[in-house]
Amino acid sequence: MNYFNSDEVAKRYLEARPRYHDIVVRRIKRHLKMKQKISLTLDVACGTGLSTIPLTEISKWVVGLDASQAMLNNALQNDCVIYRKLEAEKLDFPEDSIELITAASGVHWMDTTTFLKRSNELLTPTGCLAIYDNYFLGNLQGDENADFKQWFSQKYLKQFASPARNKFNFTPDVLGDLGFTIFKNDQFENNIRWSKHQLKRYLATQSNVIAKVSEEKYTFAEVEEWLDDELSVFFEAKRTQTFVFSNWLLLLRKMI
Repeated sequence: MNYFNSDEVAKRYLEARPRYHDIVVRRIKRHLKMKQKISLTLDVACGTGLSTIPLTEISKWVVGLDASQAMLNNALQNDCVIYRKLEAEKLDFPEDSIELITAASGVHWMDTTTFLKRSNELLTPTGCLAIYDNYFLGNLQGDENADFKQWFSQKYLKQFASPARNKFNFTPDVLGDLGFTIFKNDQFENNIRWSKHQLKRYLATQSNVIAKVSEEKYTFAEVEEWLDDELSVFFEAKRTQTFVFSNWLLLLRKMI
């Protein structure tokens, strides 16, 4: 099921998701020692273009691809970006023609094996596949972290359990069978400073919540009312709080 294939979800996603992708693009540039822009990048599962637009800093042209027309209808625009509705498993570009393929926070919704096989066919001999994610694990910077983590795991995730996702074992052996070698496995953190309203709006974009809304268990308004009440204790003395995200960037090269 595509949890992001509605206009309301897409608009919420564009408004409330953290803008961290430029940090990842700079790390990709540094790891690959890029001195000049490459010709073309494919951004797979691009959503509303939050991951797509930053790629124009390292690529002359970027094609953003997503299975959700609603997400593409609300995507950020740029003269160097083209959007297409296309599933990750059906990339229809010429073989050995793409220098960089990226996938942000999307591989767990794909048939990952098929996506990796097709990416390997499309990449040039020196091309790279960059897979990355930005995880919210319920970490709050400061003395209230333990209380917030307990709330996140014991109340929020029990109220809104994560829907089933595809699992894939990104080990050297498994990747090697698909023609890839690990060039860089980069893990880091980034901080996001949010008000209660911003955190509430972000949590309401998670698939945990969207799944419950799509099942008509709640409306978004009801979820946000519950979150507003639950989160108040963490913002009583402060207008904003700093939340720590965990990031994972995996750079894969074709085996020669």
